[in-house]
Amino acid sequence: GGAVLNLQGELIGIATSLAALEGYEKSVGYAVPVDESGRRIIDTLTRGHEVEYGFLGVQPEDIRREDLRRRGVDATFAQISAARIATVFAESPAGQSGLEPGDVVLAVNDHPIFGQYDLMRHIAQLGPQATARLRIWRYKQRRELNIRVELGKWPVYEDEAIIATIPRFPPWRGLTVDFPTARSKYMQGPFHRQFHAVLVTRIAEQSPAGNSDLKEGDFITHVDDKPVTTPTQFQRAIRGQSGEVTLALVGRGPVVLPAK
Repeated sequence: GGAVLNLQGELIGIATSLAALEGYEKSVGYAVPVDESGRRIIDTLTRGHEVEYGFLGVQPEDIRREDLRRRGVDATFAQISAARIATVFAESPAGQSGLEPGDVVLAVNDHPIFGQYDLMRHIAQLGPQATARLRIWRYKQRRELNIRVELGKWPVYEDEAIIATIPRFPPWRGLTVDFPTARSKYMQGPFHRQFHAVLVTRIAEQSPAGNSDLKEGDFITHVDDKPVTTPTQFQRAIRGQSGEVTLALVGRGPVVLPAK
């Protein structure tokens, strides 16, 4: 956990581990670089907020150019390997941007992608609502394309794993919401259909939300007549609301929340 500094005294990395090498008296040290994405994570933790990671909404797999050529596919891209999109989740950022199964991702924001873990890491580091510029090779057209994607939020699998002391936004009438993909347990179906909504992640007891028919895991699509798909949009929609507010939900009737 020690700081790694350059000659100007600037933080450039954080030491993480040592590896003993046979035949050598000294161990080899490893460090995590402190780049733009690292600073985003550190700044988020410093503010006491949950660290959020980017979500594309695909199932990727490793692909080698030679493997494609052995199958008779004329792979015209130069890289020896990349990440192939096996599945695109319905209504996900990838699906809305036009990514298709079979697309081969060659780069994300000019960073070369040599396999599925490269793709997952670079997307995660950007965070939700960031724009990812993908350079892909499309099998159908046998050519490279550039696609821009506004990312969602990578789903948390266990609430207990979240490290946060201060919520990004205070509860409203006992209600806390997040991105629609914020919790894995509420994602719909085997291919994780994503709703155009915000997810209810917490409801306080003895509050307007707690005394209503709202449940954790509900998806809110509208606040009165205003569509909401991110926590920021939800905050804008409730700003200045002093009376009853109607929340439209996915899969069931609306809920009216009183002021008190």
